[in-house]
Amino acid sequence: MDSLEKAIQVLHERYRIPHVVITSVSIPSADQPPDHLSVVGSSMTSDGRPRLFKIVFPAIDCYFSGTGDMFAALMTVRMRQAVWQSSTAAELRAGRAWVSGDDVD
Repeated sequence: MDSLEKAIQVLHERYRIPHVVITSVSIPSADQPPDHLSVVGSSMTSDGRPRLFKIVFPAIDCYFSGTGDMFAALMTVRMRQAVWQSSTAAELRAGRAWVSGDDVD
């Protein structure tokens, strides 16, 4: 997980990529069961630091075509919906790349 966090940090700080989502990651750790995968992501803070999240889910031993496209579409529409419904919607819409304030957990 340390190298993944470092890679996300580089994407935020060096390349100013505001949102990073990495899917289907196998992270061997005490808090993740062996037959599970993770989605790891981050939205950067105003000074470029990562605000990390991890979602763990059971792995399914099958191949599914088009799930990456569907996941990306759902993430995009959900981010847009969250921005438009936010109490600071006008500020978020006017801001660069829908980056929320640093007070968000």
